[in-house]
Amino acid sequence: MSFLLSDVKRRKLGLAARDKELNMGRLPILCWPMCSRAFLFCCFFVCYQWHQVARADTEVILSSNGISVTEDELVFYIKERLRPEVYESAMAKPDAIANALTNIYVIKRASREALSQNLISADEVRAAAALGGDRAGLKSYSDVKKRELVEATDWEALARERYILESEKFQTSMSVDVDHILIKSDGRSFDELVQQVRRVQEALASNSNFSEVAVEYSEDKSVEMNSGSLGFFRRGTMDPRFEDHAFSMLVPGEISPPVLTSFGVHIIRFNGRKESEKIPFEQVKDRLVTQIKRERLDGISGEILRDFRFEPADEVSSLDQTAIAERVLVRLLDARATVFPD
Repeated sequence: MSFLLSDVKRRKLGLAARDKELNMGRLPILCWPMCSRAFLFCCFFVCYQWHQVARADTEVILSSNGISVTEDELVFYIKERLRPEVYESAMAKPDAIANALTNIYVIKRASREALSQNLISADEVRAAAALGGDRAGLKSYSDVKKRELVEATDWEALARERYILESEKFQTSMSVDVDHILIKSDGRSFDELVQQVRRVQEALASNSNFSEVAVEYSEDKSVEMNSGSLGFFRRGTMDPRFEDHAFSMLVPGEISPPVLTSFGVHIIRFNGRKESEKIPFEQVKDRLVTQIKRERLDGISGEILRDFRFEPADEVSSLDQTAIAERVLVRLLDARATVFPD
């Protein structure tokens, strides 16, 4: 194994950090009568592809129970699952090679068992392998075209254009700075609540220091830490009735009449407001570039292949599609009956 690790490291191979791309755990034990035809088909397809790409002189690095795994097959297994940028870092994962080899072995073992039970035909395997090779070519073609697009596009200019067109999205919300005194309604009759509110108002009339009165009278649990100050806040963070009154106040130092909310009665002192401001482009540029790249690259595959799609239009339209569908259906039903007999 030390030979394998050094050789693969020299080739800058590795296993992905993403578990969903390469499951480093054991594959589940298979119950053959219940195996889906799709799974068996995939097993044959993968194994046939490995057989096609493996060199005749490639070294066998795992052999067990009559099943061999070559270094070329290991490379192919890794490459089809990982992004190139994670090759180097992923090799350091404990047991990465061992688990990858075990996964390949299980796939090959499933293929051999299915073959022995005639669950899939060799013709199907060859057809799938041919299509798989074409799909690999399609992916390479699309990847190159996408890379060309990335290199040729001025993403910052597109980001700036969106910043201008959607300027309303790139503004801070208005906020206000207030202090408050809370008189809770729970456990009090209406008359008792009114009497306590009057006491607070009288205290404020005789003491211009709102914070001192808040510390003495407010029943908000946070008053010991903030002396009644709520600081700046935006809409959507407080009780709606409290917010409506706080945002309607204009003069710093202004003290509100009693405001009733679900928490009780509040007396609010207004300290100031911050108007809505435009967020500088530089602060949102990277986010916009990432967003626009994702949108463009997600939608470009269809554009890349659009011309190809029209090329066989005449030939396709001349086919007897009904007759072909009937023949294909017969074969599909025969194949289903092989795996799921009545």
